[in-house]
Amino acid sequence: MITGYIAKLLTFPGALMHALWEHILCRIFGTPIEDPRYMRSDEMCGHIEHEVEDSAAKRFFMCFLPFLFNLAIGVVTAFPAAAGLFWNGLTGADAALSAVMLWVGISMLSNVFPSVEDALMLWDALYHRDGASMAGKILLAPFAAVFYAGSYLDKWGLSLITGALTAVFMPYIGYLFV
Repeated sequence: MITGYIAKLLTFPGALMHALWEHILCRIFGTPIEDPRYMRSDEMCGHIEHEVEDSAAKRFFMCFLPFLFNLAIGVVTAFPAAAGLFWNGLTGADAALSAVMLWVGISMLSNVFPSVEDALMLWDALYHRDGASMAGKILLAPFAAVFYAGSYLDKWGLSLITGALTAVFMPYIGYLFV
């Protein structure tokens, strides 16, 4: 657990943004917030503690939208930075700016996953209640599985590795499709 906290401190811009997205969604959905602190010294660091949403759809969007927003910001900042540093070989001030952008991108990509509690509540809403139809369960299964696995990676700080690998190899993967 200490590794997760250290990873959150190293990637604090992404942790703060993920908690901000959760906070905004709680306000939009009318979900009461129990503990609004963004940076805590426990497994909820980078998340806010809120009450359980009353519908499966709200639970899904509480997991999916912060994931999507941090992923989008991470890709937009990390892709050009990684391409500039590793593909174009930037030097000097351009390299320093790209390194900062790469760090911000990695921090966003490292903080895409929901908290373990949110992932478990989504799983419960989809598969242990009558909250989702069979078509919904089938369509949302890949997302629920990724959120469930990713939340445990995030809890132990391993999402920092996945975020860094994604950011560094993104230009090379993009080159294959261009």
